[in-house]
Formats: sequence, structure tokens, C-alpha cells
Amino acid sequence: MLAILLTLFVNGDLQEVTVHPFDFQVENKPVTHVREAWATYYHEGRIVFIPQNEPVLLLVDEATRDVVRIGKPGDGPGELGIDNPRAISVQGDSMWVLDRRNRASLFVNGRFQTSFSVKSYQIAANSYPKYGFAHNELFVVIPAFPASQALANVYDYEGNVVQRVGEIMPIDPEILQWNPAINNTIWNHFQGKWYCLMAYRPYIRIYNDQFKLEKEILVKGPEVDIFEKRFHELERDPNFPEIRPHFTDLQVTPDHLYVVCQGVLYRMDHQGNVLSRTGFFPDNDLVKEIGWRPRIEFSHATVTEKGKVYLGTVGSYKDHDLWYADLPK
Repeated sequence: MLAILLTLFVNGDLQEVTVHPFDFQVENKPVTHVREAWATYYHEGRIVFIPQNEPVLLLVDEATRDVVRIGKPGDGPGELGIDNPRAISVQGDSMWVLDRRNRASLFVNGRFQTSFSVKSYQIAANSYPKYGFAHNELFVVIPAFPASQALANVYDYEGNVVQRVGEIMPIDPEILQWNPAINNTIWNHFQGKWYCLMAYRPYIRIYNDQFKLEKEILVKGPEVDIFEKRFHELERDPNFPEIRPHFTDLQVTPDHLYVVCQGVLYRMDHQGNVLSRTGFFPDNDLVKEIGWRPRIEFSHATVTEKGKVYLGTVGSYKDHDLWYADLPK
């Protein structure tokens, strides 16, 4: 396994990009830690992050690094409990937030609109916390607990399940106790279609707005092959308490699909052809400090129209959770 990983690092097919810490200030204090950075988003010059142990979202201006805060502690309307939110989904000026009370809240232009309790979503199941909402804003889609045999549940604004989307393979309930990679899906809505990345299998399923399956894309690459082999070896081995998802992010643009696999950013066309693979490495100052040049396995990546990528991890690397880099042309 080590030999395979080393081969990946020197593979000429893998583009090496230098990353830099992305720090900002809140109330004149520098911020380097945004632990539990479950997701990164970019919209109209702002990056959205989830801060550490605080029930708010931070919208950071890309140019000035000024911060806008959405939400606050508490159990009332527009309040997000006592801990950091579980998930966010950004579409245009609208932002859905799923907090740890199983409550989905909608903010438009930073102002609270509505919320409801998600009755069937089981936080304890460790489902990957990305989700989305329909383009017509009639429904909210949230990844389903796999025992329901659905990739996701569709909710109305009262929190009722009105549709179950997609089927998954039968799974032994005992496996779910120690293999959270199995029940992970990442949803993204773009131009009237839903994109569902099955984080435990290398497929992207594309649905229309009525959730009719239109296409399935197989993701291919060395990192995918490594995970597939390891996944099948450990899938039923109780000595391994957890198998990490091999896909941890999905972004859809007019020309490309961006997928994060084992910390490597895949740039694909909409037919599923991999156009490039990018690995992220620290700058020279950090290399001098730690003595070697490791590849950093970021969990989340958001690519802007200008080719800059903002990256986040769960936990920190050298006291920084948030990073940025310029992608190769």
C-alpha cells in the first residue's frame, strides 16, 4: 500500500499545487481554526465556513476578508442550537442550514425565512452532511439513513417525507455500526438537475427536478482504485471501526465536475472523463518547519470561476484549517 501511495505522489499525471493558509479576522482577532469544517462554498466573492463549536456560519469576503455571521446560539427562529451546524447548502441567495437538533433552517440574503424539524434524518448514523434543496424551492433533499434503502429523502416545509429518491444495495445493519462510509451521499443541484455522488461507490447519478434518473457517471482514477480495493477488503472486518468515505466533495459548474477523492481534486467533464488530478502540498516555509513535503488531504474544495480553489479539512493541519491555491491553467 505504501508503495502505491508513493507512486501516486510522483505520478506525472498528478499536478502538484502549493497551498497557502487562508486566515481572516473576527472582531480584530485573527482566525486560523475553523474546526469541523464540514463544507466550503463560494458565492459572489464570499467563502462560507462553519466555525469551531459555535452555532453560526461565517461568510468571508474573498478580497477584504471581512466576516458576515449568519445564525446565533439558541433554540428560537433563526437560531442554530449550541454547537456548530451539521451541514449547509448554498444556492443563489438562499442557504439551508441543518443543525444538530435535526432542524433545517432557510436563510435568504442572510435573513431567516423558515425552518422545520427533519423527523426521519438520523444524525447518529454519521451520514455525510451535505444536502441540497430543489430549484423551485418546494422541497428539501437530505441524505437518507441507508436502512431506508434510499439515497435521499425529499421533505416538504413541514418536515414530512414526500418522496424517497434512489435505491441503494442491501446492507447488513451490523456493518452500519462501524462503516459510516457506506451511507454517504453528496447532493448538488445545478441548472435544473440533481447530482448525487455516492461516497461509498464511484458513481455520480444525475436526476431531473422530478428525481427521475437520467444518467450515471462512473468516476475512474488511481485514488478511486486504491479505495475500492481497501473498501472491499475491510467492508466486513469488525477489527476496523471505520472506513472513511473516498469521495468527500462534489461541485458542478457549466463545464466541469469537481470531485475530491482521497484529498485529490479530480476535474472532469460532464461525460465523466477525468481532465486533471491535483494534489495539494505546503509552501516552502512549512516544508522547512516540518522537514519534508507531505501531500495534504483536504476534505473539501470549492473552485471559483477564476481558477482559485478554497480548501477545508476536518481538524487542522499545522494550526490552520482553511487554505487556498491557484489551480494550473
